Amino acid sequence: MPRSAPNPRTILVDHLQQAAETVAALAQRQTLTVTDSSRATTDPSTGVTTPGPVVMQLGQIPSGMPTSSPRWESPAHPLYGHQVLNRSTGNPVAHFGSQSDGSHGLWNLDDNGNVVLKVGEIKIGASTWYALAAYDASGNLRVMLGQLASGDYGLLVEDIDGNTQEILPAVDEYVDAAITVTSTSDVADGGPSVSAVVASSGKVFLEASAYIDTVSSNMTGSVSLWIDGSKIKEILTLSDTAGIAVANVATKRSITGLSAGSHTFELRYKASASSGVQFAARSLVVTPV
Repeated sequence: MPRSAPNPRTILVDHLQQAAETVAALAQRQTLTVTDSSRATTDPSTGVTTPGPVVMQLGQIPSGMPTSSPRWESPAHPLYGHQVLNRSTGNPVAHFGSQSDGSHGLWNLDDNGNVVLKVGEIKIGASTWYALAAYDASGNLRVMLGQLASGDYGLLVEDIDGNTQEILPAVDEYVDAAITVTSTSDVADGGPSVSAVVASSGKVFLEASAYIDTVSSNMTGSVSLWIDGSKIKEILTLSDTAGIAVANVATKRSITGLSAGSHTFELRYKASASSGVQFAARSLVVTPV
C-alpha cells in the first residue's frame, strides 16, 4: 500500500515546536554561541552535521571554564559579556564585560587560562582603579599604567616579591646662563627651580648637573639642593688642588621621606671665598617615584 504524503501542517507544527524549544533554551541560557563553520563535519551515512569548535560566546558566559584557572571564573559569579575562545583548546583568550572579581573591562588570557592583561577596572584589595595592568603567569601584578594606588596617574612596576615603584611625570629646568657667585653662603641666583607632585611613596629620583669653574686657585664651588626653602644637602662640589679646576659635575640620587603633595626643588650656589666661582649650564630633573 503506498505511503501517504506527510501532512504539511504536521511538518510546520513540528518545525515550530523545535524552533520554540531552541529559543527557550537560548533564553534560559542567555548565551549566543558562534562556532567555526570551516571545521564543521558531516557524517556521510546519516547526513548529520557536527558544528565546529566554539570560537565566540555572547551573553552569559558558562562558569567553570577554564578549570585550570579557578581564580578567573567562579560558578558563584556568572559572567556576562563577549568572550573569544581558542578553537584548538577551547580555552578563552579574551573576555570583555563583567569579571569574576566584580570589576568590568577587557581581560586577555594565555592558553592555560592565566590572565595576562586587564584593561578597565582593576581590583587591588578592596579598591578599584582605572588602568591597564599586566600580570605574569602566576597571577602577580607586574606593570600598571593609569590610575595608581596612590591616587596619582602614572606607571607602576612590581617585582615578584611585591616590591613596587611608581613612575610619575618628571619636571625639569635648564639654565644656560653663567653666573659668578662670590657669596660664601648659599644663594639661588636664577635656579633652576621646579615644582613636582610627590606620591604617597614620599620618594623622588633627582638628577642635577652644573658646569663649575673655580676661576682662581684654592677655591671650591658647591651646589646644594633646597626643598621648600630648606637646605637638604650639598650635591655638587668642585675644588682645585693644583691650579684652576673646570668641569661639568653631575649627580643622580634618590630623595626619600617627603610628604605627599607638591614640593619646590631648587639649586643654590656658594663659593669658598669672596673671589668667586662661576657656574653655568645648570640642570635639575625631578621624577616622583
